[in-house]
Amino acid sequence: MQNIVAYQKSIELLRKAITPFGFVASVEDITNYRRVWTRDAVIHSIAAMRTGETDLIECCKNTIVTIFDHQHSTGFMPSNVQPDNGKSSYGGTVGRVDNVSWAVIGLCKYTLETDDHSLLEKYKLKVSKCFEVMDIWEFNGKGLMYVPQSGDWADEYIQHGYILYDQLLRLWALEMAAKLYIH
Repeated sequence: MQNIVAYQKSIELLRKAITPFGFVASVEDITNYRRVWTRDAVIHSIAAMRTGETDLIECCKNTIVTIFDHQHSTGFMPSNVQPDNGKSSYGGTVGRVDNVSWAVIGLCKYTLETDDHSLLEKYKLKVSKCFEVMDIWEFNGKGLMYVPQSGDWADEYIQHGYILYDQLLRLWALEMAAKLYIH
């Protein structure tokens, strides 16, 4: 019984995070978290797609569209997008390395869960740009991206270098994209 109650509360919370532009990171109007944050919105979307709820799945699609429509011309993805005016932020002192992988993962998960390939085709070139920028971030060509300080979700932590978290996200994005783009 407790599991059912917790599940229902989770669904209610996801519904409160719905905007026409995708899931916002917080249902409370705290600082700037009432925005579509790439990482948070994709994680929300992965959970939401598992519910089978039409309104939540539609929000997943809107999330992907918002994120990819605000991709920077060089290939990196927004840290967040403001739903009310569409302004994008690409990070603080540096951009967010993990957002590129999260965006690809979100697009691929959406395609696999819904069998809707329209966004996969629409954003094919943008996905290529994602992988190009991740290749550039290798800097030394040895297969691992260099993450600058404050370059991922742990932006307040003093860490930089070849962070395992970011490497694993990249691998997940590559594996998912290969399933869908390489026949």
